[in-house]
Amino acid sequence: MFAETSKNESRHLILMRHGEASGSPDIARQLTAQGKSQARAAAKALISLELVPDIIICSGLDRTRQTLSEMNWPNSIAVIDCGEDLYRAEGHKDILNILAELIPTDKNLVLVLGHNPTIHQAVLYLSRESRGPKFGSLEHSYPSGTASVFEVSSDDWDMLHPSTCHLSHFISSI
Repeated sequence: MFAETSKNESRHLILMRHGEASGSPDIARQLTAQGKSQARAAAKALISLELVPDIIICSGLDRTRQTLSEMNWPNSIAVIDCGEDLYRAEGHKDILNILAELIPTDKNLVLVLGHNPTIHQAVLYLSRESRGPKFGSLEHSYPSGTASVFEVSSDDWDMLHPSTCHLSHFISSI
């Protein structure tokens, strides 16, 4: 018997802001001890939800790479370093275009490690039809180390839209 195709498996998108960082200039900020703790806590929460990514898209800046390192995912998980693209993104449309370009069609559980304000903007956009009262704090801030998990109903990663994404979990250490 053949294995089910990816089109029959559930898809998830996790949008996460890097852990707390400090220093200057902004582009060179480094993860703090609190940021490292946030990264480990987020990974632990995702594992408890049985959400281990099969691909990770990560900004190339130190603080996102350090967040990824602290999460301690298995080395077998593919990581795409998108350089400064997620850092330089100017809004949710830029984020969605980057994801459409980088996520292979056969991947079902994608973790994106990026920066505010654009990760927050993308979360607000994608969750606008599924955000309920339990996600109220999401509206006004998106603290460091926060991750939002979306169930994705589309078979195509270039079709990420509020109607194809349902916010199922909000993970924050705050």
